[in-house]
Amino acid sequence: YHSDDTLGYTEKFIYHPNGTIKEIVYDEPKRKFFTTTRFNEQGEVIEIINKRDNKQRSHIIYKYPEHDEYGNWTRREKYKIKEGKEVLLDIEIREFEYYQEL
Repeated sequence: YHSDDTLGYTEKFIYHPNGTIKEIVYDEPKRKFFTTTRFNEQGEVIEIINKRDNKQRSHIIYKYPEHDEYGNWTRREKYKIKEGKEVLLDIEIREFEYYQEL
């Protein structure tokens, strides 16, 4: 809550059957700002939608075409949805070095 006793924001969490977060809905009524973040069952962000004044301001999706043998993503592609089409914005490559316990 704000100092004037008005609601600052709310967050709603929705879960997959396996217990991982499926969706977070963030709402700031005073600023009329609303964000929905969706996750796959591995906990990876797959979509972010931002709205202000009930109008969509941005729509980003993520794709994970490559994972290593431990399930960690090694390639992530970020797309902006513009006029109903996916526009590639970024490609991230990650490398992991794993150590054995002694």
